[in-house]
Amino acid sequence: MMLGNGYGFNWKGLYVTSLVDAHSAWRERADELSETLKTTILFGKYALDKYRGHYYAKAQNLARKLGAAYDTALAKYDLLLMPTLPLRATKLLLVMGVHGGGDTLNDTANGMNTDAHNAQMACALAGTPA
Repeated sequence: MMLGNGYGFNWKGLYVTSLVDAHSAWRERADELSETLKTTILFGKYALDKYRGHYYAKAQNLARKLGAAYDTALAKYDLLLMPTLPLRATKLLLVMGVHGGGDTLNDTANGMNTDAHNAQMACALAGTPA
């Protein structure tokens, strides 16, 4: 996005020329971009400069393999049910106030709050937003 018109290249689909024109002026309105988008743009530029597209090429190669795997699975099944996060769910054994196995919903919530607090403190010490 930083190099060029902000719309990108190598897209296999339709290019809407009016949208390309609208995106081309992003530098004049960069202060309106979200912090997340600004961070992503800067990291993308850094990765391109440092690794010269190596990991982009790997991702493109994997995309073809993943697409083929999805096509194979969807030929057999109508629905693929997958996790939305790359981690296991927290074990919750508390049901309607009944404790089970020593784990409680409160213990889990306290642990999550502690983790969130620690992450916020680390960001504050580093001078970055949490």
